[in-house]
Amino acid sequence: VMQMAQLNTRIVLRNDSSVNWLANESIVLLKGEVGIEFLDVSLGFCKGELTVCEDLTNPYGMVHGGCIFTLADTIGGSAALTHGKPIVTVDSNIHYLSPAINTTKLIAEAREIKYGSKIAVYEVNIMNDSGDLLATSTMSYFIME
Repeated sequence: VMQMAQLNTRIVLRNDSSVNWLANESIVLLKGEVGIEFLDVSLGFCKGELTVCEDLTNPYGMVHGGCIFTLADTIGGSAALTHGKPIVTVDSNIHYLSPAINTTKLIAEAREIKYGSKIAVYEVNIMNDSGDLLATSTMSYFIME
């Protein structure tokens, strides 16, 4: 059983067989009060969402960039974990294209670019609840086995 840092969690899993392995394998990702919900998981792919609340916004009413980055890293890392090996982030970049404002949810999709013997690379896109692209990122993970 693979287990990562265990914090006070609010990650929600739906009763869908494609994501039950996360719970069944006791893989614990970033948790706290972020509230990321997994929507779809398959080999090299993960889709999740974050419900926007006032606590996640900056003084201008936009979702804080750090929350958007956290969503990207968590969903990208979850896609990498579908291969069943432990990973850690080694490099990342994010481009904020539009402000995350006037949206109830942020939706993230991670797609595998490469899964090598030591490094895995994923493109993660963040959209608002209307499907507009808000941010795009490239996340690289070191495969620890």
